[in-house]
This record gives sequence, structure tokens and C-alpha cells, in this order.
Amino acid sequence: MYHTMIITRDGYNMLKEELDYLWLIKRPLITEKVAWAASLGDRSENADYQYNKRLLRHIDSRVRYLKITMSNIKVADYRPDQEGTVYIGAYVEIENDDETRKLSFRIVGEDELFGRSDVITVDSPMGKALLGKKVDDEAAVETPGGTKYWYVSSISYRPRVKRRVSVGDYVDLECRDENRNRTVLITENPADSSFENAIGPDSDLARAILGREERTLFTMKDGLKDEPWWIERIGKTPEPDKSEYLPTSRVS
Repeated sequence: MYHTMIITRDGYNMLKEELDYLWLIKRPLITEKVAWAASLGDRSENADYQYNKRLLRHIDSRVRYLKITMSNIKVADYRPDQEGTVYIGAYVEIENDDETRKLSFRIVGEDELFGRSDVITVDSPMGKALLGKKVDDEAAVETPGGTKYWYVSSISYRPRVKRRVSVGDYVDLECRDENRNRTVLITENPADSSFENAIGPDSDLARAILGREERTLFTMKDGLKDEPWWIERIGKTPEPDKSEYLPTSRVS
């Protein structure tokens, strides 16, 4: 499947941050654990060895992908002449033709999605329909339910202020090593909450994420191993407002 090899400067910096973490911090740590587990004897019966060996292969695979991608991808830096027109990197607000729905997102490259719900790619139907548009322009988006019409209400190349985790927030988290996801609610009285994954502000997880920004990495201990987690979303509700009209799949 084809996708446009382009990325914003922010996205490129995030790939570099991930590469540096994996290569300089995570890989040496896991290599030590593999060597230690191998020294214990029979590797076929050694769960620590088998687990960390698989993790090391996963890290090496991701490192290879990041190095190849960063060597070949085009970085789309901001230019002043882009103002007022939608290009990659733009923060765009749109509304539908009867003004009953409004959406906002950033248009980015495929390699900086990171499972995020606040971005769309340049290759998505919505992204392709919006490129080159100006404020008040109409964009016709082809969807399985037919053509939908949206109007551009705002275009900016200045990032919105990121939210920081505070008590009362629902936080979507993703474990970058094992592709695990969870949503937690930080509340003063978790026992009184109907939300299954409510935690108190004094819990280890809450202390690790309180005050951190959206879309940042942090490390948590799980037994003997350190796990990198990603703060995907911070909100006042457990579910983001996702639109059926914002597909981010690659196109052939």
C-alpha cells in the first residue's frame, strides 16, 4: 500500500525522539537483561530470556524502520507563504453544510499518526479534499455513505496549547513496547466512581502522569522492567468525539 513520504517537522522530531530512546536507552537495557537471563542456563525453559529476546527483536525491527524512514522521508517545514491555505502541517477547523457539526484537526504525514485522534493524513479522503483550500472554501469528501460537503472555517500553522494532566481528567495511554492501551480517570475518590479504571492522585500511575502534556512519553515500572507509555489524549469524558468522516487509512 502506498502513502506519501512526507512528514511535518514536529513529526520528524518525534520519530527522532523515539529512535534515540530505543537505541540509546531501551536497547542497551534489554540487551543487559538478555545476557543476564542467558547466563542462568537452559534458555528454552527461561521465560525472562524468551520474553526479552522477543522484545529485542521488536526493538531492532522498529529501529531499522525508523532509520530507513528518516533517511528517505521529506520534511515539510513551515513557510510564511502557506498562511491562509491548507497544506500539510495546517491546523484546520471545518463545519458541515448545515452548520450542525464542527471538527478540528491537524493534517500530517502517515508516519506521525501514532494512533492519535486529533490528526488526519494527507492521504486520507478528508486530507486530500482539503489540501489547497482557503477559508470559506467547500471541500467534497467521498465517504461510503456518499459525498459529504464541508466548509473551511479556520486555518492556522500555530499549534494549540497542549493540555496537561490534572485531577478529574480521563487519560488515554498506550504502551509503546507491547501495543497495549488503557484509559484511566484520575479522581480524588476512585472508590466512589462508576468508571472501572478510576485511580487516585496518590497512585503510582497518577504521580507519573500528573502535569504531563498530551502526546508525550513517560516510563513506568512493571515488575522488573521499565515500560515506555504514551499519553495519547486528555479529556473530561472517557471517549473522544471521533468522526466517521475522518478515515486515516492508506490509499492504493
